[in-house]
Amino acid sequence: MRKRPRIYVLLTYSSFDLHVYEGIAAYFAEHAPDMEIHLELDYPDNLPRVSKGIITRVVDAKDGPLLRSHDLPVVNISSLLESSGFPSVIMDNVLMGRLAAEHLLSRRFHHFAYYGKHSSHASLLHSHSFKQEIEDAGFQCSTLFHSWDFFAYTIDPLQRNELRKWITDLPKPIGIFCASNRYAWEISKVCEALDLTVGREVGILGCGNDEFFCMTRHPPLSSIDSHPERIGYEAAALMLRLINGKPVPSAPVLIPSTLIARASSDVFVTDDPYVTMSIKFIRENIGQLLNIQPVVDHVPLSRDSLERRFRKHLGYTILETIHLLKVDHLKHLLISTSKSMSEIANAASFSTAPYMATLFREKVGMTPSEYRRRFRKP
Repeated sequence: MRKRPRIYVLLTYSSFDLHVYEGIAAYFAEHAPDMEIHLELDYPDNLPRVSKGIITRVVDAKDGPLLRSHDLPVVNISSLLESSGFPSVIMDNVLMGRLAAEHLLSRRFHHFAYYGKHSSHASLLHSHSFKQEIEDAGFQCSTLFHSWDFFAYTIDPLQRNELRKWITDLPKPIGIFCASNRYAWEISKVCEALDLTVGREVGILGCGNDEFFCMTRHPPLSSIDSHPERIGYEAAALMLRLINGKPVPSAPVLIPSTLIARASSDVFVTDDPYVTMSIKFIRENIGQLLNIQPVVDHVPLSRDSLERRFRKHLGYTILETIHLLKVDHLKHLLISTSKSMSEIANAASFSTAPYMATLFREKVGMTPSEYRRRFRKP
């Protein structure tokens, strides 16, 4: 029986890589169902003749000769190195830094920091674009870099002590952008040990949206979702083009990211149960809210009493809070969809697109179209 053509996927069992694999499998199931997909943890010494290509994470320049020795197309999905030497489909690290800065600035932090990884080109790109956006907004940005092993899930005691001192000395409240969810998780643990309130004194934002790290801390960690399934899907598409003799792209294929805001960077975190109840209601109904009355009706307090609690605990009126959360909703729609401005205005319950644009510009400093061009890749 004729053997089916085979693609080798050399990845790890990390959450990110498994989602990449799902995207690869989905693409070949749709476009080349006769292709076999083999998931491997180590580089094989010999590949069968039916092998057509390799999709992998190139994290060490020394891996290049071994990969080339198979004389097969290779697609890289890692941005750890400045250049892997192979066609690549990777996350847009510059965009990540800009999204992080825009998010923390919108939360009205006035102090900012970046916690990153030495020897990671992705982290260097994160930090540079993040710091540039912060400085362009008129603020300063502190930085700290550590060198964890790529697969390590913990930090050594000396680095933890340095991290603890760094966080202690930073001005508060501060928004900290981290190179990964593991780094954000470690920041959260240190803040807990220092009795610092995450979400108010220290805002934390990571990269990768790995739910193990994001959802096992209290409060849950905000993160930038790099969409590993789409990275895998586009990597498989590129592989099929290479197998068919199409030209090698001159630059990496960049996959845009989106920001997932959770309580770790949310200035709307409060101990007041009625404000918390109101915020939850606003978030759940943000696409339908036209004014504050439904919020007031949802809470067993008078309008004046609820307004006083909002001003005391958040520093915003109820209407200002609704507007800020509507703007967050608009940002998500602008980046993650191709809807027209009229469709987006309708989805967010604005009477007209011009009214939506006026509010958006007032809160963000640019029009919705400018925001989409800046933060969303075609």
